[in-house]
Amino acid sequence: MNKIKLSILGCTGKTGKKILHHASLNDNFQLMNCIVSSKNEFLNQDLSKIIDKKEEIHSIATNNLSDIISEADVIINFSTLEVTKQLINSDIKNKKIIIGVTNISDELQNQIQQKSKENIIFQSSNMSIGVALINNFLQANRKIINSQYDVIITDIHHKNKKDSPSGTANTFKKNLNAEKNIDIHSSRIGDINGIHEITMISDNEILKISHEALNRDIFAIGTLKIALWLSKIDKNGIYGMEDFILDFC
Repeated sequence: MNKIKLSILGCTGKTGKKILHHASLNDNFQLMNCIVSSKNEFLNQDLSKIIDKKEEIHSIATNNLSDIISEADVIINFSTLEVTKQLINSDIKNKKIIIGVTNISDELQNQIQQKSKENIIFQSSNMSIGVALINNFLQANRKIINSQYDVIITDIHHKNKKDSPSGTANTFKKNLNAEKNIDIHSSRIGDINGIHEITMISDNEILKISHEALNRDIFAIGTLKIALWLSKIDKNGIYGMEDFILDFC
């Protein structure tokens, strides 16, 4: 099997660094480059510097999006909304793109949908298999849940997380598709990787489903498993965690 040429957008962020680290240890991948801002301290440096790796990776951090597009088989995007807009509005065709950026507007989502006609795009607010299983449960049982229970979603992340509620919490709410209002209670404290809890309350019982990410490796490892899976997909369109876990896991 030929190595998958991998480029990362957002490789100096909390999750991006983890993806870079795990990809550098995985023989299935060849790291091509990653995107950083023009003011980033790692600009034009070997990617090994970002993750304190002794051996050079022989690929650099760049701020040139065209380098990313031209060299990669799979583009992993854990950057910002602005960089995501630039990527989707670029002249990109016949690529495989993983989008982990959240808080995407309807306008940008429509642009992603259009771009998926010429590319294979995987999009998820959370790359954890455990979270995907919860979403499957919510989708399968939404009618019962909505008719029998009041629902509260709790969302706790580290204090530097920009979006609130999280993409994961919003996806839980979307998959319930409830006609009634569902409250999301978000907290941004400490260095918590991610805790989500769905509490369902009726007159006679309380049911709770919770998920806690013990580290950020779970998101990086999940993303690289998705990249491997995408290497076997040949039909353009938008894919998600449900497609992945049904086929790969």
